Amino acid sequence: MTAAVYDPMTATGRARRRQLLAGCLGNGVEWYDWTLFTLLGVYFSRQVFPHAADNSFVPLLQTFAVFAVGYFFRPLGGLLLGALADRRGRREAMAVTLSLMGLGCLMLAAVPTYRSAGLLSPAVLTAARVVQGLAAGGESSTAIAYLTESAPRKRRGLYAGLMHSGEGIGLMAATGAAALTAQALSPAAMSAYGWRIPFALGAVAALVGVWIRYRSQETSDVAEAVRAGRAERPQVLEFLTRHPRQTLVLAGVVLAGTASQYLWLTFLPTYAHLTTGISRPTALTTSTIALVFFIVVQPLSGLAADRIGHRRMLVAFGTAATALSAPLLFLLRPSPGTLLAVQCGGALLCSLWSTSALAVMSDLLPMRCRVTGIGATYGATAALVGGTLPLVGTALSGHGDMPLFGGYLTALALITTAVCIFALPQALRTAHTGGTDPCDVPMPVPLPAEAAPAPVPHAVPAPKESP
Repeated sequence: MTAAVYDPMTATGRARRRQLLAGCLGNGVEWYDWTLFTLLGVYFSRQVFPHAADNSFVPLLQTFAVFAVGYFFRPLGGLLLGALADRRGRREAMAVTLSLMGLGCLMLAAVPTYRSAGLLSPAVLTAARVVQGLAAGGESSTAIAYLTESAPRKRRGLYAGLMHSGEGIGLMAATGAAALTAQALSPAAMSAYGWRIPFALGAVAALVGVWIRYRSQETSDVAEAVRAGRAERPQVLEFLTRHPRQTLVLAGVVLAGTASQYLWLTFLPTYAHLTTGISRPTALTTSTIALVFFIVVQPLSGLAADRIGHRRMLVAFGTAATALSAPLLFLLRPSPGTLLAVQCGGALLCSLWSTSALAVMSDLLPMRCRVTGIGATYGATAALVGGTLPLVGTALSGHGDMPLFGGYLTALALITTAVCIFALPQALRTAHTGGTDPCDVPMPVPLPAEAAPAPVPHAVPAPKESP
């Protein structure tokens, strides 16, 4: 049965709010579940992995290695669930991704300890991360396509900002849940069982997210045509075989952005604890406050991107990240005020990227292979840099190599900046007819291809009939 496809130009205000709710809050639930692993790893690592009585550093390294495993399954999730989204529709795929994430969160809440189950304990932990990795690979790309397709052309940056505000709400909820649980329980109780509570809450929240998404409306007319048998089914690797240049540029755009997001928004409390000695509950509480700032600044950054152009905003992000990533890390001190200032600065950097990257990624690939291409490419790049970031940061901090970690972040930012300046304009012109770079045009100005689509065919017959 074919459903009516959502049209952002004719949709009512209520329909637009429903689309935003499905994309933003669903994505927030996804990020809540995904983020808890890094925040609570310092508590459950000694429960899941064998360790010496006086050494908690090795179990933490093993925990972050399992965290990275989830990232390496993101490209596969992007391919499989992206193909589902391109062939069956965005709405159906988003409900599946959130169901999988809830399952992974439930597995984490119920993982047995190493003392009671032996090697089964790290095996269950790894399996849960595999499930969450598959879900996250499909979630990010599907939500990106869903919201950019739901947005009016002049408001794509705003919609992207609201989506990442939803992400920030999920991050804040995860950080807040971890902080409140740590504050309410003793360190011994938190390490013994308290870390399970936020995971269990995440599984419940996932069920609510699935219900919200099933009430939304499909945005891909191509997927609806494929379902009805009116269009050829897109191939899984069509984005790579037909659009290789755009795929490579997309990876370059994502490179520094995903590293910045996972450093400043999720890993920083743990990194600050390891490098400065600030207490874990204090770091989590400070991070929660910084995420409020991130949520507020996202829509403002999106409106700014709509006015100045999304590619220009990405260049601004790359330049700022190149100049400021390492200095911000060097400013970290065992002080809540300093940590708050550093994380707010990092969150501002993330907002410059997140509100523009979504529109650019959608513009690089056509609708019929958009979700698969974004999912696989975004997932592979996130696995390469985001998934290994806690492992790299923890390993380098253990050896006192903070300058090397800062140089690593600067190098990633330099690559993204070069891609946005030199490669992105041509890739966008190739992806769109007429040689127009849609992300370089300030959003209040209509694109040439959209200036007058309907009057043209009606204007041609009129002069022929009038004589």
